[in-house]
Amino acid sequence: MEAVDTLGHWAAVYLPDARIPLARGWYRQDDFPQNELLYGKLGMRAYTAWLHRLGVRYVVLTNAPSDYSSHAEAKLVRRFAPVFATSELTIYAVPHPQPIAPGLLALTESHIKIAVAHPGTVRIAVRYSPYWHASKGCLSEGKDGMLRLTNRRARIVGIAFRVNASRALRSLAGEQPDCDLGR
Repeated sequence: MEAVDTLGHWAAVYLPDARIPLARGWYRQDDFPQNELLYGKLGMRAYTAWLHRLGVRYVVLTNAPSDYSSHAEAKLVRRFAPVFATSELTIYAVPHPQPIAPGLLALTESHIKIAVAHPGTVRIAVRYSPYWHASKGCLSEGKDGMLRLTNRRARIVGIAFRVNASRALRSLAGEQPDCDLGR
């Protein structure tokens, strides 16, 4: 889900607490480099492509004052079809939404579960980090900065976000995370 940013950035607090995954977070220093297109002249084609790349299905627009960076986004979102509304917010459907990943079974802030349908590499619309670890197969970073999961056969794969000293040191040394395609 994408939440059009407000002055108080409250969606970044309340939606994750409700276990609703967000396309963007609270910190502008992280948001600007990754979502630069939202901070300039924004057109419908580029905005919809951005939503598709991130696997966004719905966009929330509240009646709260928009952040300075969100005025253009709010105007574009109002052109989507509303699917739910209250006196304080409206949820809009993204046209022709793309899945976060084919075979996605579960997604939380620290776990992903995917049913891999066939051998090969699957794109997962979750930002890459060396702290992601797959129960089976190999994780890598795609050119778009998103996760790639490679497996040699169909299976259920669990992916967990694990920060520990060993992974941190290997990451600093430039080593790839564990990768075993034989599993």
